[in-house]
Amino acid sequence: GLAGSGAISANNYAMRIGMLGYGILTMPLAQLAQSRLCTASSGRARSQLFKRELMTMAALVGAAAAAVFVFREDIARLVYMRGRFSAAELQFVVALLPAWLVYYVVLSLNAVTSRMLFARHEGMRYTRAMLCAYGGVGLLRLFSAGHSAPAFIIWSAVIGEGLAFLWNLRL
Repeated sequence: GLAGSGAISANNYAMRIGMLGYGILTMPLAQLAQSRLCTASSGRARSQLFKRELMTMAALVGAAAAAVFVFREDIARLVYMRGRFSAAELQFVVALLPAWLVYYVVLSLNAVTSRMLFARHEGMRYTRAMLCAYGGVGLLRLFSAGHSAPAFIIWSAVIGEGLAFLWNLRL
């Protein structure tokens, strides 16, 4: 909010572009993974299936994010410039896209991990780790308010959710 309405608008556009694949790709794949994990015959089979589902999600989502990253300026121009914004404002949107794309990848991997932990009846562990991550991200944002670039807000969420993902994956 301190950066002004232009920064908020640019962030909204960058978020929409960066998270485009979540509804198109991640949600259906995560649902498919959940159905497979719930019907696995044993804990060992579920563990092997989880590894395969996580790697599939990482490959597909990583490829989608990489494609958007490569064509980020063209995509942003197509979406953002319809509002007839300046080239400088377009560059602000493009500058925010890498953070949103990495957030999309982390969020997608967390989606599969959460399905696995809930299928193993360990949903509370996942929820606890994510709540701690959100709390840590909130504190990080609070202590850096007014002293960091707008992309830092997104990167702090990447860091928090990434750490929660690694913590849950370790377990």
